[in-house]
Amino acid sequence: LIPYEGNQYYLSRWMDGRESDYLNLLDIKNSIEALAKFHIGAEGFQIRQREHQRRLYGKWKQGFQEKLSEIEEAKRTIIAEGKNSYSQMIIEYLTNSIKDSKHALALIERPFYEKINARDEDKEGFIHHDYSFHNILHTFDGQTYIGGLEKCAFDVRMHDLGHFIFRLMRRKGWDMEAVINMIDYYSEIYKLEKLDYEILAVYFAFPHDYKQFYRQYYAVDREAADSEELERINIESDYNQAKRSFIKEFMKYSELL
Repeated sequence: LIPYEGNQYYLSRWMDGRESDYLNLLDIKNSIEALAKFHIGAEGFQIRQREHQRRLYGKWKQGFQEKLSEIEEAKRTIIAEGKNSYSQMIIEYLTNSIKDSKHALALIERPFYEKINARDEDKEGFIHHDYSFHNILHTFDGQTYIGGLEKCAFDVRMHDLGHFIFRLMRRKGWDMEAVINMIDYYSEIYKLEKLDYEILAVYFAFPHDYKQFYRQYYAVDREAADSEELERINIESDYNQAKRSFIKEFMKYSELL
């Protein structure tokens, strides 16, 4: 345990490797399998005092409502100011995000949300809470290591898997078969139940990336963007149509299990 600038850090041994690559299918598989093993290993974790602010069981609804308020405020700000050439496109995107947020909030009212929170809380595990490529290291001897645990929290474990897949699909495109394959990688290590698929459907339905686009094209007054970036804020783009189609398909899939 190493003290540094008022905080305490654990020092691990040096690992010679590289950051995970979202274009490498083997990296994706290894990363998801490592996540499943991490969740198994994290169960039964005992500490003397658990920080109240890191206990997030049952708090998705609160978090979604807070983010919905931010989206609505961002939309009002842009309508009032309209300061750049992307304003109308962002307004349409945020309008769509408001609808998606309300849809996710309606889904979270279903009984499965309380059930999955009770199930995972009973296992006394914790999650990574920022499971992204920059926190995954693949060593040259074929091992996968997880870092960046400073944001770890007590919450349902599908938050980690949903976060990883959501960020990946933003880069690769919303492909139902690819997502099912990724979920299967996890389930082969840590068996999933119908509840897990249902909560993943809720996670995918919420527009988690709204803040990035709002800041990128309005808050920083950006006036230039490449076509790939504009695809993500244009609600008529192939990207957004594929995303909406995926969300509907995955919702139906989760209900039929």
